[in-house]
Amino acid sequence: MKPHLTGGFELRGTDAHETRLLVHPAFGYAIAVPGHARLVAPTAELPRYGAVLALADGPIEIGLRMDEVPTAIAPDAIAAALALAYARSRALDPDAIKGSALDGRVLARGADAGTRATYVLRGEDPQAMEFLALTTKAAAPIVHALHLTVRYRRTDLTPFAWASLRSALLNHQSWDPERLPSTTLWPASTMVAGSVSFELSAAATAEARAKAADIGTVTPEEVGRLADLLLGFAGTDDAPTMPMHAFVHELTSRQVAAAVPPRIAEVLVRNIADVASMHDLRAWSWQCFWAVGNRAELAKIN
Repeated sequence: MKPHLTGGFELRGTDAHETRLLVHPAFGYAIAVPGHARLVAPTAELPRYGAVLALADGPIEIGLRMDEVPTAIAPDAIAAALALAYARSRALDPDAIKGSALDGRVLARGADAGTRATYVLRGEDPQAMEFLALTTKAAAPIVHALHLTVRYRRTDLTPFAWASLRSALLNHQSWDPERLPSTTLWPASTMVAGSVSFELSAAATAEARAKAADIGTVTPEEVGRLADLLLGFAGTDDAPTMPMHAFVHELTSRQVAAAVPPRIAEVLVRNIADVASMHDLRAWSWQCFWAVGNRAELAKIN
């Protein structure tokens, strides 16, 4: 089983477009890439890529390669095997890698199977991370295998910004040439920019500071529960454009109220009605996370 690497990627749109389509016309694959992406030369000889994109809006590099694998192995099995082999060749701790299947929500339209993994990259930078999403499509007697990698540093992206970018990429892929992915990745928002920068608006930043001033004392145990809860809200695979309805506001408020005393919950959820999309929910979660981490009592202690 010897994979054959093919190039053939085309980046459509111009440098002025916030979101562009990267297309492999020969195999019908396409992905919408945000961040004012531009094709760049690979920074290293290995791993080999068919296309490497740098994002002007953040220190992020995206690599893609298409392999043709002559095999009779089922697409799901070959996806898992190829993903594990690739990740183990790149990771600082190969034994710590735990891949997981890409389910129907984030498996590229028209693909047969997929696997993903996230790991610390081998090298001198302990903050260097790589995310791998490998999808396969059978075309007997071969299987097409698409490697999508995203490289970033943990200190350059909050978990909330990373969840936003990851979900946008996964939800805007297609192996169906008749149905290219939408380039509308970000919904209108009063809380956060429609960008990989994930910058809170002036109003949302002001509210984060107000929550930090109003939240009062929070115990270490309460901080831990809130962190787990807020990271959980943001860390799903739901696309940024997914609408948030009133029942989500109620459920979110109930979960916060179950984790901390009422005086804390009331401050955090007081603007939950402003959350209109998944993009907003991640912004609101980041707003609350920041407020807890910068609460007034910490300034008094320091």
